[in-house]
Amino acid sequence: MSSSTTQSANPSSTTYLHVRSKDGDQLSAGYNTHFTINLASAIRSDADQVINISMISASIPYSFYPVSDSLSNNKIIYDDVQTFTLPEQNYDPYELVRVINADATFGAIFTASYNYYTNKLTLTNSTGVNHTLNWSLSNCVKVLGYVDDPDVIVAAAGSSTSSGMIDFATIHSIILRSNLAQGNVLSTNAGQSSILQKININSDPYGIIYLDATDIRQVSLSYAPAIDKIEFRLEDQNGKLLQLSEINYEFSLLFEVFHLDPVVHAEFLVPESAQRLTANQPQYTRRDLTTGSLTPLVNSTVGSANAGPYGNILTPPLVNSTVGSTPTVNSTVGSLFNLPTTLASSTGGSVAQSSTTPFSLTRPEGDLVESRHIAHVASEAILDLIV
Repeated sequence: MSSSTTQSANPSSTTYLHVRSKDGDQLSAGYNTHFTINLASAIRSDADQVINISMISASIPYSFYPVSDSLSNNKIIYDDVQTFTLPEQNYDPYELVRVINADATFGAIFTASYNYYTNKLTLTNSTGVNHTLNWSLSNCVKVLGYVDDPDVIVAAAGSSTSSGMIDFATIHSIILRSNLAQGNVLSTNAGQSSILQKININSDPYGIIYLDATDIRQVSLSYAPAIDKIEFRLEDQNGKLLQLSEINYEFSLLFEVFHLDPVVHAEFLVPESAQRLTANQPQYTRRDLTTGSLTPLVNSTVGSANAGPYGNILTPPLVNSTVGSTPTVNSTVGSLFNLPTTLASSTGGSVAQSSTTPFSLTRPEGDLVESRHIAHVASEAILDLIV
């Protein structure tokens, strides 16, 4: 299947927006990663235009912790009602063991140990009575490697080893979202998405994360007539706001306004049986997609140069492929469907044909040979090019 689309080659206007988090109006208390900005001069587009939006740079401090209240991943529930909270900070396995064993309450019951060769945590009941680890109620199971473990009663002097590995890479990427209307971005958990850009984490803690060449640049579409107030959110991959401890950051966006030129989509399906047709056989039926009427057609030029398997029904220079191969569109928009005024009918006479009439061609057994002929706008062309 093939498609042909066109769009304005060059933007009619270009705007660069440099955003500083400290200049925004904060929307979530304690988080400078959720804010709005008000533009002194709106970015505008007409009804026949679309705005392409892309991020061109970002500098974000790696000041968030992998274990924190904001990420909801720092609590162990034990003995059904007791809670041990891991401090918000950076960790390695040995620091995790130290923190657990140093706690006056939880550490007095469970002694933690770490196996370097398996990257697993073991909690040993150091008391003389049974104690329960309620993993189904705890929210740090992924961090500690107990994600698939059920609640377990640990007998006196007994132990529980995580079935999975310790994982401190809790934030895989940074997601920038906005309220700008977009028609071409999808996510697996939310369908149509408000994501402007996904940023890979390419720094160690306390460094700076940059948008670099490894981050695929995403282009989002906006059909808003004016953009003057924008809401931004910096989140992790699970939709939780990043806690940067009020350290500021910057990023830049590019807004390009394109005209929406009318274009045409043509889709082709060539069955193998079409290769066996000979001239003047009434093998095709024309279906008017507006009225539903069927008309037998004579295909008088099967196999002719540049015409493809459909003869004069689709005229050159629409396709330049041989019969049986995938047709290649090499025509401009103005001549894409240069149909003849009439088409020969197997029953005699002629069938009036307009280049703007939707139609399909089918063989008697129902194989679809040529699908619809219908005008589209360049917004769909842009979707095809960047989705």
